[in-house]
Amino acid sequence: MNKQKHLITFILLLLLSTSVFSGNKMEFHINELKRTDLPDTTRIKHLKFLFYEFAKYEDDVALEYGKKMIDFIKSKSLKVDEKFEFDYGKSLIDFGHYNEGFKYASALHRKYKSKSNYSNMLKAEGLKAKGYYKKGYISKSIYHYKEIVSLAVSYKFYDYAANTLYELANIYSDIGEKKDEFESLLKAFEYYAKSKEKNIEHLLYVRHRLGSIYQERKKYPEALESFKDANKIALSINDTSWVLLNNIKIARTYFKMGEIDTALSIYKEIIPLCIIMRDSSALANSYGYLGSIYYAKHKTSESLSYYSKAIEIANRQNDIYNLAWLYKSLSEIYEKRKDYKAAYEYQRKHISYQQSLMESEYIKKIGQAKLLYVSEKKEKELEILSGRLYKNRLWTYGLGLGIVLFVVFGGLIFHQSRQKNFRRITEMNHKISEVTQKNLRQQMNPHF
Repeated sequence: MNKQKHLITFILLLLLSTSVFSGNKMEFHINELKRTDLPDTTRIKHLKFLFYEFAKYEDDVALEYGKKMIDFIKSKSLKVDEKFEFDYGKSLIDFGHYNEGFKYASALHRKYKSKSNYSNMLKAEGLKAKGYYKKGYISKSIYHYKEIVSLAVSYKFYDYAANTLYELANIYSDIGEKKDEFESLLKAFEYYAKSKEKNIEHLLYVRHRLGSIYQERKKYPEALESFKDANKIALSINDTSWVLLNNIKIARTYFKMGEIDTALSIYKEIIPLCIIMRDSSALANSYGYLGSIYYAKHKTSESLSYYSKAIEIANRQNDIYNLAWLYKSLSEIYEKRKDYKAAYEYQRKHISYQQSLMESEYIKKIGQAKLLYVSEKKEKELEILSGRLYKNRLWTYGLGLGIVLFVVFGGLIFHQSRQKNFRRITEMNHKISEVTQKNLRQQMNPHF
């Protein structure tokens, strides 16, 4: 835990210094671009910095600087940085410029296919799959992602297969397909184990999410292993938010397994981190579980004190999730103490917040159903439009073929007619020649 304490100190210092010179930096780079005597490499650095800086805020200005950079590099016949190429394409999709994004991704696909660079070719396909999802074509997006995974595995690009499965898991999560989400996460973890270059942030999410699903399924040893693995990754990259979240899940898993002393020790260590990170929900949750732990240890006064702290914090944030289970726990405690009036009051509050939770879950389900309905409707419209385009294409091809046949047959008829006329003229000329020769012979005959 010493490493975590050092990390807390580091985060405090970082919070004090972050973004102090950000505005001045951007202004400096913008002003530098106005200079006409800038070396090409320096101009590219300024454009790249501004692209990435504005992209943080999903500002279309980022795309302007990105386009300027690409055009400038092409005008100088320089090589475009591959990472930048794909980041620019991703920004086009993320910022809602779908048509331009599809066109750009298709160009990247052709470019890298011609170079037999199959890794980048698959990345270009990934941009298109992402675009389909962003545009609302969910089934089409899932189909393309699955195709990419299959191709990536066949090329042994396990890192890209894992990253694509991570994207698929997020889609399944959005539409409420938990079984498919879990299977995608498992496969992603399997391929990350085989890959040489791992996307650490994705792997961290995969391990944590697998832990949460195992916990929901009451497979606590598997959950604990996943959370601990995720925590090691979070510590290796100094990600305090993930360290906090993983430790909360680890403590909760130990509590569910009945190892309350281990859970107590972890909760006491993470509470200061909750306060530093100003995570009120995590703090209320931690205090609440401390209340449950002390009640399990038959220390009722300490238990009620922690429950009181948890409820006070949760009420300030209107944290309905924590309030629902906290009031339920208190109701059960007072019922066992035969204080039925207090038990009833807390049960009434629990029901109120539980209904709010159920309403939120219902709204979420409605949102997922609407998302799928709109997606299906769009895809049917696209299918109908594609059918119409196919019929129009057939009609156009038929008309074109008809015109070609008409021209060919017309040409043949014209050629035959011309040949026939030529033969007739030749025959007539021959006959005229014969008559002329006959007349000449008659004139030369002395009998006449």
